[in-house]
Order: sequence, then C-alpha cells, then structure tokens
Amino acid sequence: MSVLTNELSQPGQPVSCVPVGGSEASFGLPANGRKQRSITRYRPRYIIPMTSHNLTVRTDRSSGWNATQALTPALALKTADFLMYSALTTVAHRPGKTYSWTQNWPYEPLVGNTPTGATFIWTWASFGFVFLAFGVVLFIYEYWLDDADTSLRECILVPARPLTSSQRKIWKYFLLVSALILIQILVGSIMAHMYYDRSSFYGFDVNRYIPFSFMRDVHIQAPIVWIGLSWIGAALFLSPVIAGGEEARGQGWLVDAEISQKGCTSG
Repeated sequence: MSVLTNELSQPGQPVSCVPVGGSEASFGLPANGRKQRSITRYRPRYIIPMTSHNLTVRTDRSSGWNATQALTPALALKTADFLMYSALTTVAHRPGKTYSWTQNWPYEPLVGNTPTGATFIWTWASFGFVFLAFGVVLFIYEYWLDDADTSLRECILVPARPLTSSQRKIWKYFLLVSALILIQILVGSIMAHMYYDRSSFYGFDVNRYIPFSFMRDVHIQAPIVWIGLSWIGAALFLSPVIAGGEEARGQGWLVDAEISQKGCTSG
C-alpha cells in the first residue's frame, strides 16, 4: 500500500478526478485544502512515507501494530485506490461549483468543507415537513378516528397458567444469549489489554492464533446478535401469555427449529 495509483488520470493531470472544464478549480481541492494536505496531485502515483508503509505491511507488536492479514498485495493496492478516491470525492469541487461532490460532507474546515446554503435550507425544510406531517396525523386521529372510551375499567390479574410447549423451550434462546454476552466480555477484556500491550496476553501470544481485527469484529457484532435474540425470546415467551395460555399448533418444534437456525447464524 506504499503506492497509490490513479488509473483514471493521465500524466500531468490531477489525481482527484478526470478534468471536465480545464480549470483546476473545477475539479481540484479547495486552495486551503491543498495547502493543508501538501499533496502533489499532478502525478499518476503518490508515494507515502516508508514509516506509514511499514505500519501496514510489517508487524511490530511492541508498538501495537499488526500487518494487514486479510489483503493480498493486489487487493491492498485496489483498497488504497478506493480510499484515496473516496476521500477526494468529499473535497474535490464539482465542475463549476464551489462545493464538493458530497455537498461538503463531512464537515472539516481545514479542507474547506463547511455547510452550504442549500444544506441549511433543506435541513430545516425537512424538519418543518416532518413536524407538519406529525401535526396532520394527530389532527386526523383526534377529530375523526378517536372515540371516547366510556367502558368500565376493572383491574384483572392474569392467572398463572402451566407453561406451554414453546415456553418450555425458550431457555435455549437465553442460554445462547448468555454465551454471547460472555464471549463479548472475554474478547473485550483481551482487547483492552492488547491496546496497552499487543505483544502478549499474560505470556500468551493471542495474535498468533486470533487476529486483532477478528476480535474487534466479534466484540462489535456480538451485542447486535444477543440483543436481537433477547427480544425474539421474550416475544416468543410472552405471546402465549397474551393469547390466554394458547399457542399455535406446532409452535414448540418451530421454536426448536428457529433456535437451531439462530445458533448456526451466530456461529
């Protein structure tokens, strides 16, 4: 990833995009952005410093850096091109305009990315339209759909009933939820230690067997899975209660089938 190529450009033309009108201002970075970035963009290739190169292709556990393991040299080159062009589209001006292809988003004054007038107009217009729609819905409900409830109110406790077939099998959901929570905590603990010392985990070289990027993905995605499973399990348990102790025919084995599918997906 030490060389960022520009397959679309020709020698002597900017890296940011293919010229349209011939003027640098029509497709180049804002002047203050060029000054801040200090990147010579009139080359088909841009060579990054060797220090930055080493951080991506060499492993230095004492400094906390791991070499990229998921990218081949060819894929790493394409990834570098993608990142370079993606960044340039956020600051390169549209032809004949004073704002970028992403409407100066994200906000970064150092490269001239500040909100445009159209951004303010359409932001507040969107807010106004949303709250107007809320008001219309509430007005229709209040004056045409809402009928006064004059029925007698009586507090009735739901009697305890024997568990149904599906309710007896819900424990498998929460067993899987508990396992995922423990995995998230374990991986998070290892990562917290490795942010300080990536060379070893109390004498055990975890990185030799489990890449740091993989543990980070598990730590981020595990809560998404166990939170969803918790909601599903709670809904399946409460549905027979709401239905007066009854459940659909075959719901018990369907719960087993679903938890098997969820277990395979979680794995």
